[in-house]
Amino acid sequence: MSQVEPAASDKRRMLSPKYRAWLLFWSLVRLVIVLPIWLFGIVALIVGVALSPWGTGVLLSQGEQRDFFSYTHHEGGLLDHFQLEDFQLQLGETRITVDEFELQWADDCVLSGRLCIDTLRVVGADIQLGPSSEQAPPPEEEESPLTIRFPFPIELRSLLLDDVNLRLADGTEVAWRSLSSAATAEGNTVRLSPTHLEQPRVYLPPSPGVLLTQGIET
Repeated sequence: MSQVEPAASDKRRMLSPKYRAWLLFWSLVRLVIVLPIWLFGIVALIVGVALSPWGTGVLLSQGEQRDFFSYTHHEGGLLDHFQLEDFQLQLGETRITVDEFELQWADDCVLSGRLCIDTLRVVGADIQLGPSSEQAPPPEEEESPLTIRFPFPIELRSLLLDDVNLRLADGTEVAWRSLSSAATAEGNTVRLSPTHLEQPRVYLPPSPGVLLTQGIET
């Protein structure tokens, strides 16, 4: 034992400053490579668990217990076939009520580099938007047109919106009885399939001048 300990200590003293700097540099390189992969794996695991049927149920129950929203029944997960009934959400003066919500993903697009939704169905949606507390920025004199480009193809095969009523903060109201359509988005192009809209209704609030003259005979 007396001969082994001096030999080990001699090897430690033989490490040159250049070799130590190389070891430090290589350790930093491995840390830079491994740490993002490790963090991405943890985030993917957490998101996968949260969007699974079990995780979706836990998130909904926690949100209901904290009075963020309320609902009566749900089935499935957000990454599979998800159904939600009697959903109610209220944030200040903004109120959202949905009788039935259904989201079903398509499995045949997983390996093709596309995002495909087989069914998106909403029944009995009543959405009321409250006034925004933030002041809108003044409009710029020269504004470039808004350009939207999708990073990958998106396909919505069946869109069904029945009994929808939308009220904006200024009093504008848009409603319809039934709407059915489908869409495909790729790059900066959106293609709509034949769309059926039944019993549309649009209400525009009167201007301040009209409100002042109401009830005055001219």
